[in-house]
Amino acid sequence: SQIWGFNTGGNVRSDIAVDDTAVYAGAGFSNTSVYGIDKSNGTQIWEFATGDDVDSGIAVDDTAVYAGSGDNNVYGIDKSNGSQIWEFNTGGSVNGVAIDDTAVYAGIFGTAYGIDKSNGSQIWELNTGNRVRDIGL
Repeated sequence: SQIWGFNTGGNVRSDIAVDDTAVYAGAGFSNTSVYGIDKSNGTQIWEFATGDDVDSGIAVDDTAVYAGSGDNNVYGIDKSNGSQIWEFNTGGSVNGVAIDDTAVYAGIFGTAYGIDKSNGSQIWELNTGNRVRDIGL
């Protein structure tokens, strides 16, 4: 049975991320935000607005949430309060994000990026010659 529900005001077309206390989801079309949602009761903790659809997946670690957007940016978001830590412009709509201990990985049409998790600076860029749809580790 359903424990709780949360209305993002838009379509949730990306994977969500979950940690011990919260669920993190991105929305698109009529609402282009990333949400931190209390896992125990479904109440909104915070909302972070992007400039376009968030349909590239969400990743979370101990301190931050990472999301790509159709506004060509990957965002590092403080998971405790939803404030922006950094933003990295990819030059294209972000199709996928993944993380490891030190980096965020993001893909757009024709290019994959490695981005430093601590400050949002580019580590590397790889021309793939084709669409990078999802990034998995």
